[in-house]
Amino acid sequence: WAKYDQVTTPHVGGGAEATSATILGDGTIHDRRAEQDFSRERVIAHEIAHQWWGDLITLREWSHTWLNESFGTYSDYLWTRHEKGADEGAWDLLGKKNQYLREARDRYQRPIVFQRYERPQDNFDSHTYPKGAVILHQLRYLLGDEPFFRSLSAFLHEYAFQPVDTHDFMKTVKEVTGRNMDWFFHQYLFLPGHPVFEVSSDWDPVAGQVHLTVAQVQSREHGVPLYRAPLRVGIVTPSERRVEEVWLTGKEVETFAFPSAEEP
Repeated sequence: WAKYDQVTTPHVGGGAEATSATILGDGTIHDRRAEQDFSRERVIAHEIAHQWWGDLITLREWSHTWLNESFGTYSDYLWTRHEKGADEGAWDLLGKKNQYLREARDRYQRPIVFQRYERPQDNFDSHTYPKGAVILHQLRYLLGDEPFFRSLSAFLHEYAFQPVDTHDFMKTVKEVTGRNMDWFFHQYLFLPGHPVFEVSSDWDPVAGQVHLTVAQVQSREHGVPLYRAPLRVGIVTPSERRVEEVWLTGKEVETFAFPSAEEP
């Protein structure tokens, strides 16, 4: 936009964006010493990101709230990673994931794209903000950095000044990358829940192999799926540390074998 203003006011906890301006709580203003312990940079970055995600494009209806808030939340992670480094970025993502898991444990589990709300603000929760952000990071991992960010740019340019929904984003990803990721969006956005793993392993010294068994044990109530996903396995022996990647294919129990001359 031609300008961007930040307006502070009492009695606002976080921020509220509008095109070319954001209202922030007056707790945002403090000196550099206090900033070390009470940083509001993530809130500021999140609200600036809404100038694209929410204002340049905006959701067609409330069930697609994640297109505003998950993208804004992922953007504040990107700022943290850029400004403070990889470790701080990883810590930020872990906090987002745990925020969702607390809500899933203590409150409810619902699809991120959710039509059965009573009021629009029902969609503004830890499924929409942190879970959606972590799902975007998973999509980035699967696509690779260049195709992922190219997809975001194409989405913003194609639909600028228009309302959008999740299917518009899915279509853009497919057109930009040439990959059909509908399975990914279906399990993570249109169905509730998350995978829960029970993992066991044993070492066969004769074959020189580690055998790994992974069971998905999440409750299947309310449509929670068996997940298709990459799984990274760390193997540590007296002489080496390495990471192997395998794919879960959506079965309840899957087994994998990895070469290992020594017992992990």
